[in-house]
Amino acid sequence: MKNTIVFTLLMLFVFASCKKEEDSSAPVITRIRTLSKTDTVTVTKQVTLDSSVTTTSSMVVAADSTITSGSISNQYGIVGQHLKTTMKIYINGVSIYFNPTLVTDELIIFTIPTTVSYSTSTTTNKITVVTMHGSVDYDFTVAQPAAVISSFTPAAGDAGTEVTITGTYFDNLTGVKFGDVTAEIVSSTSTQIVVKVPDGIVQEYIYVTTPGGTSSSATKFGFQHIIYDDALAANWADWSWSVNNDFANTSPVKRGTYSIKAAFTSGWGGVSLANTGSAKDLSSCTALKISIYGGADTDGNTVNIVVNSDYSNVKTLTLTAGKWTDYTVLLTEVGSPTTLTSLVIQESSGTAETIYLDDIGFL
Repeated sequence: MKNTIVFTLLMLFVFASCKKEEDSSAPVITRIRTLSKTDTVTVTKQVTLDSSVTTTSSMVVAADSTITSGSISNQYGIVGQHLKTTMKIYINGVSIYFNPTLVTDELIIFTIPTTVSYSTSTTTNKITVVTMHGSVDYDFTVAQPAAVISSFTPAAGDAGTEVTITGTYFDNLTGVKFGDVTAEIVSSTSTQIVVKVPDGIVQEYIYVTTPGGTSSSATKFGFQHIIYDDALAANWADWSWSVNNDFANTSPVKRGTYSIKAAFTSGWGGVSLANTGSAKDLSSCTALKISIYGGADTDGNTVNIVVNSDYSNVKTLTLTAGKWTDYTVLLTEVGSPTTLTSLVIQESSGTAETIYLDDIGFL
């Protein structure tokens, strides 16, 4: 009986000593390893027969290698010793979440959250692990992510028009292009870029380049369906009445070389443009854009916009004499058409007058 008691006490002493030694050891980080990673995939889009634009996208793949730099939203492992009692993890000074039930004495699994800033000369560029018995730093940087373009406005415009691009990770911006044409950058922050539309742009994707790569807008800047741009588009015909049209007018011109000069011979005449081909799908469009220059004595006069001969749903526009005005007509204002067969710009002040039209299309 006495031997049994002695043996039990001895085992308790050994266990307590081991537990005390394990619990009191300071943490050690030997390396950071990948569990998975986001690979950069290069995609080349053909813009014209002679030019293309290369963009980057991401995909997650399995991986296991030692690293000193990571990417936001990727998962990694901290490999070391005496990590079981980890209470906090910091990356660039920001506390991050980790699942304590997945922590072992030799491995911590974590994901770099979006709350962590990518590394710069002003960030700590370290991972810090804090346990019940100490803390340890490890040199580690966070790469700048590729830019994310969430929106841009306006949806279309002429050369020189300022376009505001909204998104994230625009820091250290190196360039913006419309298709393969470089745009002038007016201003930029980490979440907003203002650029000027380059010459000759009708419809193009917008590309933003930073140290994180080149990213593309989800939709194109410009018209989805163009009706007039220096000339009537293919399969569009002039079915106008009580107006003399010149589709190759040289002055004034909003953009390009020509505009439409519409000289109404009487009130309520109409510039009627008919689609002689298959009906255009408007299901992905939201608005009509048209630029109008008011001729002499037109200030305050009006024209009606009619789509698909739906005269029960017209949009009235007020003219400004002596200058170009860009009008955006929501499709909900003209009967919410889902296809396009015709467009009428009808004089609605009851007077014979002259106006000029340019850049007519659907966004």
